[in-house]
Parts: sequence; C-alpha cells; structure tokens
Amino acid sequence: MNELDKIRRINKSIIKENGTIESFDKQLIELMSGRYDTRFPMIISSNSKCLDYINSNITNPILINVSTVIKIKEKHDIGYAFVSDSEEMIQNSIFAFDSLSHDTSKIIVLNEVDDENNPIIAVVRFNKKMGRDAILINEITSIYEKERLSNLIEKTYNADKMFYKNKIEHIRSIGFSLPKDVEYALSENYDRACFTKSQVKRDLSNISQSDKKLTLKEFMNYFNLTYKIIDDNLYFFDSEDTNIETHPPYDIDEIGIANLINDLNGYYEKYIFKDLSLKLAYTHHVDTSNMNYIQMYEYVKTHNLDYYMDIMPYLFGEKKLNIEELNDNTQFEEYIDVFEISKTNEELDVESDLKI
Repeated sequence: MNELDKIRRINKSIIKENGTIESFDKQLIELMSGRYDTRFPMIISSNSKCLDYINSNITNPILINVSTVIKIKEKHDIGYAFVSDSEEMIQNSIFAFDSLSHDTSKIIVLNEVDDENNPIIAVVRFNKKMGRDAILINEITSIYEKERLSNLIEKTYNADKMFYKNKIEHIRSIGFSLPKDVEYALSENYDRACFTKSQVKRDLSNISQSDKKLTLKEFMNYFNLTYKIIDDNLYFFDSEDTNIETHPPYDIDEIGIANLINDLNGYYEKYIFKDLSLKLAYTHHVDTSNMNYIQMYEYVKTHNLDYYMDIMPYLFGEKKLNIEELNDNTQFEEYIDVFEISKTNEELDVESDLKI
C-alpha cells in the first residue's frame, strides 16, 4: 500500500481530483471556515521523514485529530498558524525522549518558546493502528508550552528512558538547567545519537578507565580463543574445540602480537560479523548487504546497539592492549597501541624497531 492509498483509506475527502493530497494549511483553512469534515483526522504529512531520527519507519503518515487542534488552540492558546508548521518544527526539533506515562509516545522538544520563554513540546504517539486495515500512523496528541521541562527531562533520564538527539546545536536557545551527565549526553561531545542513563554511565565509566589495559588473555577470551606457546612461538585456537587447527605461529614480541591482532581483525569480520549482520537485518531491518564490518560498527555505535561493543574499541585503536606474561621466561610489561592493526605485515617489518 503506497502513501496515497493509505491517505485515501484514512480520509478520502482530502484527496484532490488530480490525485494529490490537500495540504495541511488548506485543511486548517477549511476547518476555520467550517467546511472540514470533522469526522476524519487531519493529515499533516503522508510520511514521517521528519521523525527519522527517532524511528526508522518513515512510511507512517502523521495525523492530528480535529479535537486535538481545537484543544491546542483553546487550552494552550496556540493558534492554527503555529500548528500548521508542525512538520517543519518537528524536522528542526532539538531532541526527543520517551514518555513516562505512555510506552508508545515520545516527547519532542521543539526549537520554540512561548512569550514567557517556556519551551514548547509536541507529543507524538508512534505506530498507532488505525481503521479496519490497521494502518500504522504517527499521531500528534498535543502541542503545548512546558514549564519546568528540565525537571521532566531529569525524571525521565533517571527512569532510564531513551533520548534521541537531533538539532542539539540549538539546545542553548532553550536554556535548560540539567545535571552534568545529562548535559554531556545531549552535547555534541557525546557521539551517540540516542542514549539511556545506563548507556551514559557505562560510557563515562569507560572514559574514566580508558588507561586500563586489557591483557592478551582477556582480549582473546572475547573471541572465545586461547593460546599456547610451542617452540617459542605463539599459537591461538578455539578454546571450545580442541581439534581445530591452530592458526600460524607468531613471534613473541611486539611485531608478532601486532600481526596476531591484524589477523584477528579478519577473523572477527568472517565469523562474528556474519551473526551481527543477521541481527541487524532481522531485528532492526537494516540492509547490511553493502556494509563492511567498520560500517556495521559505526551503525551499532551510533544507534546505541550493544552488540559486541566491548571488544570493538580494541580493534579500532581506541584502547590499549597489554601483553601479559606469555610463559615463565618471557614477560612484557609494556603495551601496544592497537592502531598497529591497521598496518600491513610489510609495514610492520619495516618498523621492526617499533617502540612499545
């Protein structure tokens, strides 16, 4: 069912003879003049592209009931002219967060204030089923000024609800007074597009422990691998399958470890990311057919998905790996910057005097 078919089944009276949909402005003019059929909802937009930073399902039309438009005007003194810009205001909204009282609703913080400098919010109910065909729609259930919005933001954050960032460069125009961790999470310094309190706490903890180095044994345990020293060479193999052939041996020095990490890079892509690709495709409807594992990593990081995130900073050089004691006679107390995984074997040979 295409966009026009959906609108026709919701409110066929706003479909013009040429097959186009009557604009929301025109619908409001007809409402003011008493010509609008109030039995049917008003169509703000035939799709939800303006809400794509919150929900990837952009095919839902955006609706508002006539009773809601009237309530916004009479109770909140927000006129039709303001409401007519709803789609654009949502497109340029600062951020949004989950409702505390309704699981399917989001609070959209618009880049608008009232005469007393109170921020204006829109409440949107997502994926509401409408009519006999159970057409999924997104419905604006209210638009109003919100006093003490900072209190609601803090309460929602403490309830571990999800936040969604959009035009956060405008956040100063609203003038919030927020706790430091919320302020940080909503800033451009925090690279997640959506977050919960739990996620922010984990990320802040990781930042504070960024100098903590992972031992080789801990690192390889993430892959369910272990290693052995045979004839002064390092081998790694699957710790759950004693019959698996060992990978090529590595020298027990910084070059050998860097080569091992380089090979693990390919191991990770071949085995681990195959599963991740399926999870993204079936759980989040993400087309991963043209994505390499770096792009998948960026996707899960940006969209706050925790699949395999613990090991990723080591593969991408954001943390450091400690070479633990490999046997009784060989001990390395230094560490390797994991950016060395990006170097080819030839480059590593040239840099045989690499200092660690």
